[in-house]
Amino acid sequence: MTADRPDQSRPDQPRADLPRHRVRVPALSAVMTLGPGEARHLHVLRLRAGDALRVFDGQGAEALATLTELEEVRATLHLGEAIETHLETPYPVTLAVALLKGDKLSDVVRAATELGVSAVQLTVTSRADAREIGAQKLERLNRVAQEAAKQSRRNVIPPVLAPIPLAGVPLAGQVFVAQPGSNTRLTDV
Repeated sequence: MTADRPDQSRPDQPRADLPRHRVRVPALSAVMTLGPGEARHLHVLRLRAGDALRVFDGQGAEALATLTELEEVRATLHLGEAIETHLETPYPVTLAVALLKGDKLSDVVRAATELGVSAVQLTVTSRADAREIGAQKLERLNRVAQEAAKQSRRNVIPPVLAPIPLAGVPLAGQVFVAQPGSNTRLTDV
């Protein structure tokens, strides 16, 4: 094995022969129809009928697909072979984060998704920047998680859960609390 070629036998390494472009679909089926948003995205990528791409359902399944029809407001894909991936962490991590003002929360959701969290639990705390979040902002944060999952080639989209009081966060399994000034690192535990 050379330094510039990934080991193709490792299941956690992406296969070099797979198409670069990925699209999220509601479910993998023999024929999939995409709406205007994804069709526009495929136009921007300059894909044409007959091009191969990867599709994933956000729940862990991924497969090859062929673009058979591309119009302004819709695209049609035909399902190909399933792609076996093992990119998700075997230890699910839920990030509990206090509500933040402005776009800071979007940045946290994006980074957490790219780092592999399995869920983002929004919390209301006594010292939080914000006290509530609207349904539209929660929906937007879930779209941010979807785009970050697509960009970082994850097959699972972590849900961004509606805010609950910090005292209501379930403390099951191993729990870590970020404490400013602490010298302990996660790798030390």
